[in-house]
Amino acid sequence: MIADLNIGIRGRLFAAFGIVVGMTLTAAAVGWIVFTRLGDNFEQFVAKNIPAVTLTSQLAESGTTIIGTAPTLAMVINETERQRVWE
Repeated sequence: MIADLNIGIRGRLFAAFGIVVGMTLTAAAVGWIVFTRLGDNFEQFVAKNIPAVTLTSQLAESGTTIIGTAPTLAMVINETERQRVWE
């Protein structure tokens, strides 16, 4: 059936161009949808995990302070000096 159609070189070129345009538009639409979904997922991930990362950072900073102060506190003789060093 298709072989019976005599569309010529011009028709074939337009058909090929139409197919390429259609595939390009399809790829662009799929890319746009994937990009949008990825952006939404990333925003949800960040909103969910930023507080935990902030808390972890604060905890690490506090731990560093304690580790740095511990030897000095261990060498202190009385409670008054210990309070002064800790402050």
